[in-house]
Amino acid sequence: MISIVISLGTGLYYILFKRELGAQAAKALTVRISLSLSLFVILLVAYAMGWLKPHGVFPITSKQIQKEITIPHPQSANTRPPLQNQSGAPE
Repeated sequence: MISIVISLGTGLYYILFKRELGAQAAKALTVRISLSLSLFVILLVAYAMGWLKPHGVFPITSKQIQKEITIPHPQSANTRPPLQNQSGAPE
């Protein structure tokens, strides 16, 4: 990857500062493209061989178990809490 960035910088240098060396700029950018394609092929081969395994941003491992943090409430048609008298007992 470092060689890809170096090749890109070299091509940019030839384009910006050495305009008369257009052939060398084209050669540097061609090298960058071939290095990028070879990196892509290497990644595809590594995936096909099982060396790389895709995962999400936050992969769930076997050690991560989701725990229930809410307390289930009984279902009833009356959603208001029962009235209480001054002694605290429900009416």
